[in-house]
Amino acid sequence: MAVPFSNTKLRVPRGFQNLLEGLAKEVLRNQPDNIYAFAAVYFSNLLKIRENKVLIQQRLVPNMKIVSIITRPFPRIRVRKMG
Repeated sequence: MAVPFSNTKLRVPRGFQNLLEGLAKEVLRNQPDNIYAFAAVYFSNLLKIRENKVLIQQRLVPNMKIVSIITRPFPRIRVRKMG
């Protein structure tokens, strides 16, 4: 998908739309008071899963069963307003 901007065309990185859709769904589901803090926790959890996925794949059993941590949904998160 190209985004027109002045005389240049910017390309949205592959997977970025899916990433934002996932965040939007979780925001709608959880209705956090502070969306910015919620997004920070959400993306932090995604990074942890991605990093653990690499380690888990190195330790997979020969029949290649999917490990539950990779497919487990995020827990509901409540973030309090600061200040």
